[in-house]
Amino acid sequence: MSRKMVINYKMFDTADATAEQVSSITNIDMVDKATINIKFSAANSGTLLVEVRNGRDRSPLDLDSDWIALNFGATLSVTSETDVQLFMRELCFNEMRLTWTPSSGSGTITATLNSKSLGA
Repeated sequence: MSRKMVINYKMFDTADATAEQVSSITNIDMVDKATINIKFSAANSGTLLVEVRNGRDRSPLDLDSDWIALNFGATLSVTSETDVQLFMRELCFNEMRLTWTPSSGSGTITATLNSKSLGA
């Protein structure tokens, strides 16, 4: 019988949506499937990126190199007070982070990573 491990992690916790935000780096080595639920508390306009990278030999101080923005087929533009849900399967990266670049608006942004790993 297989086991599953479920992780819930706040990538943004009521962060200021009027300023550029970069989440902390999240290790997704053992993650098979993930959903990121993003909630804006007020009307906003801006661009949201999910960035990933591979490599374990990086210095802990090397936080800003080698990031690749995932392509969801369209720019993740937010233009109102809304919830955004991103569904991802078969994640073949070591680390993930979110970046938010606002162009206008107010309020806060909360993003929660829900992930599942299946094991033997």
